[in-house]
Amino acid sequence: MGKGKTIGRAVFLCSVFLCLLGKVTSQSAYYDPCTILPRGSAEDGTVLDVFSNNTCTNGSLWWNYPRGSLRLHFRSSDATKQFKVCLGVDIGASFRSIFDVTNGGHRPVPVPQERGTESCTDTVASEIILLIKSPTYLTYMTLHKYRLVFQY
Repeated sequence: MGKGKTIGRAVFLCSVFLCLLGKVTSQSAYYDPCTILPRGSAEDGTVLDVFSNNTCTNGSLWWNYPRGSLRLHFRSSDATKQFKVCLGVDIGASFRSIFDVTNGGHRPVPVPQERGTESCTDTVASEIILLIKSPTYLTYMTLHKYRLVFQY
């Protein structure tokens, strides 16, 4: 086999490897069990219920074409443990508003505005429900980090 064919084959195999690596890494958050990816479309004025994986203590909320509102349910796999929820901006527009609606309440939660900042609920419970309103303008996606902060 000639030197040119060997280099050509190496370039081809390297290209295939890089394409596959890019596909795996770009979809890793999509398949992460701790990524909350709302299914369906909440129209303006409607609410879509979504649930976090109760085995996750942190992850992402990946909301494509956000419209309407999400009622986001957080639970722990251990119902005896109490926690609060913290949300932080990662990519895209921030939410219009966040309310802690746990136990029928309607308490505002500060909306984090800048990447690297977060805000947390005042409520500490074994289940926390947040009502999140979409950004004021239609955007492709929002990606926010969440974490459960357990109280011991």
